Amino acid sequence: MLEAMGFPSSIAGKKRHFFSVSSIIVATLIPPAAFSKNADPSANERALAYIAHGEGVSGRISPLFGPVFGTIYDISTSSGATGTR
Repeated sequence: MLEAMGFPSSIAGKKRHFFSVSSIIVATLIPPAAFSKNADPSANERALAYIAHGEGVSGRISPLFGPVFGTIYDISTSSGATGTR
């Protein structure tokens, strides 16, 4: 059913879709200056975590984003996390 709506059916296709969507989100929601290594807080090499933690001068994108959601995001995306694939 999802394939008929244009969603990829393979794992590689799903990852490709995730990276494409996350790139668009990062490019539109994070100011370019935040990618500087000297920025405080810096989005360099952690752009999605930057959004999940609600960091930045523009404030939180959603009231759900912040320290708790950011920590859950960090745990779920850490290299040692387990789960279904």
